[in-house]
Amino acid sequence: MRFSAEESLRGTVGPEVVVETGQGGGDCGTPLRPGDRFLIFAFQGPDGELETGLCSGNKALNGNMQDFQFLENLRALVKTGKSSISGFVRREGIRSPEQQEPSPVPGMIIHATSDGFSATTRTGNDGAYQFDDLPKGNYTVSPEVPSGFDFDRSRDRLYRADLADGACTRLNFALKPATRIRGRVIVPSGTEGNLFAAAVPVPVKQGETSERRVKIDESGRFDLWPLSPGDYLVRVNFTSSATGAFFFVPVYYPGVQRKTAAAVVHVQEGEATDVELPLPAATPPRKVHLVAVDRNGHPMRAMKIELEDLRDPGELEGEVSIGLDSVGEGDLTISSGYSYNLYGSSLERGDQAWCSKPVQITANTAPVQARFVMDRKADDCHLEKN
Repeated sequence: MRFSAEESLRGTVGPEVVVETGQGGGDCGTPLRPGDRFLIFAFQGPDGELETGLCSGNKALNGNMQDFQFLENLRALVKTGKSSISGFVRREGIRSPEQQEPSPVPGMIIHATSDGFSATTRTGNDGAYQFDDLPKGNYTVSPEVPSGFDFDRSRDRLYRADLADGACTRLNFALKPATRIRGRVIVPSGTEGNLFAAAVPVPVKQGETSERRVKIDESGRFDLWPLSPGDYLVRVNFTSSATGAFFFVPVYYPGVQRKTAAAVVHVQEGEATDVELPLPAATPPRKVHLVAVDRNGHPMRAMKIELEDLRDPGELEGEVSIGLDSVGEGDLTISSGYSYNLYGSSLERGDQAWCSKPVQITANTAPVQARFVMDRKADDCHLEKN
C-alpha cells in the first residue's frame, strides 16, 4: 500500500511511504479504502521494507476528539522514551469463531521479561492487559495458563516484542482446551521425505475439521493440538523432499499400513495422550511418470495427486502437489507391491478446479506411466463420484 505520510510518530519516512501487507484476512491482510486517513503501526522487515498486518493495531482516523486524544497520548508516549505492550486473552473452543464465540479471561497473570527488566500484570474483566513505561528491550510475554488450557506455543515469535524507546506493541493470546495427542515416531534409517502426523476423528464429527495435521520435527516428535475429546486414528504421511515428489503408503498407530488394522486412541477433555509409533521398513520405491493436460489439450504446469489404496477402497490416503515441465510431464515415487487409484486435479479451489478420471495402477514394481486429462468440473472431483 502507498501512503502520503502526514506525520511520523517514530522513525523517519519521506512524504510517501510503501507498507507491505498480506492479501487477505487469512494471512493478516489489512484492506484499507483509498483516500481515507489512517494511523498505521508498521515494523521493519528483514529486508528493510515496512510491514503491517491485521493484528498491528491500525486505526481509521475520522478527525473527531477521540482520535485527537489518542494521537496526543501516542505523541506523549514517544516523548517519554517509554514503551508499552498490550493485548487481550480470550478463551476459544475447538470450533471456529463463527460456531463458538470467544470469551474474555479475567484475572490471568501476564509476565513481560527482557534481559534487564521484568514486569507482571493481570487481565481485566474484558480480558485486556497492558504494560506501560517499559524500558527498551527485547521482551517475551507469557501468561500463567490455567490447568486444562493452552495456547499455540509453536509460534513463539508471536509473543515477543523488540521495543525501542516510545514503541508500543499488541500481543494477543487465544486459549483453547489442552486436549491433545503427543507422540514420537521411530524412523528407520534411509527414510526420505518430510513426515506429517494427523489425528483423524472416529467418526468424523459434523461441523468440525476432518483431521488435525502437524509436521513431525527432526527428533521424530509431534503434538496434535487442539483436539475435541473423543476417539482418533493417528496417521503418519510421507511428503516430498528436496530430491523429488514422494507418495508412500501412510502408517497408522501402532505401526500398521492398513487403516482397517489401526488402533483407536482416546483423549479426555483437557488431557494429553502419549503414543509411540514405529515406522516399518519402507517397501521398494516405484516410479510413476505423469503426463497431464487440461480440457483443451494444453500441458499442465502443476497438479495435485490423491491416492486411493485399493486394499481399502473409498479411502483417500493423502495428497501431494507436483510441478510439471513445459510439456506437462513429471515424476512421482510411490510404494510398490499394491494396487491403487491416482486422482489428478488442478491446484485451484472451488468452482475453478478441474480434475481427471482416476488412473488405476496394478500391483507391481516396474516403472509405470499415468496420463491425466483435466476435463471434469469441480463438482465431479469428489472420490465418491469417480
